[in-house]
Amino acid sequence: MLEPGSAARISLAICDLASGYQILVKPDEPFHPASTIKLAVMMEVYHQAAQGELALDELLPVKNSFLSLPDQSESSLSPDDDSETDLYKHIGDQLPICELTRRMIVSSSNLAANLLIEKVGTARVTGFMQGWGWMTWLSGAAWKMKKLMLVE
Repeated sequence: MLEPGSAARISLAICDLASGYQILVKPDEPFHPASTIKLAVMMEVYHQAAQGELALDELLPVKNSFLSLPDQSESSLSPDDDSETDLYKHIGDQLPICELTRRMIVSSSNLAANLLIEKVGTARVTGFMQGWGWMTWLSGAAWKMKKLMLVE
């Protein structure tokens, strides 16, 4: 529950898939998608695991060096701009995909998100989102997938 007088803005959508009944609170309120992309990344991770393309216990190297898609320049993340900073202590280690996925969703780890996006592929995440109609939902102006860097 929000505290009385809070400046927070929220929207809510609840849909019963069986009956189609919906409760919508400010459904057309525009919001920056922030970490919304992480849901699509998680779903693509699980999709690839279900297809046998990767194993959730597969170890990925933890690194903080990524190529930006538009210009292929080297990029990195700052722990100061990430809500989950413990993963930065594991740079040089290897962690299972399931643990990186957990950190990305539970702690909103941008570093974990970048590692997973690099693993599953931006084209596959984009294809997943297009298949579900999410590209339209997020709107072109807010969609930042052309940059590998995720910013909250």
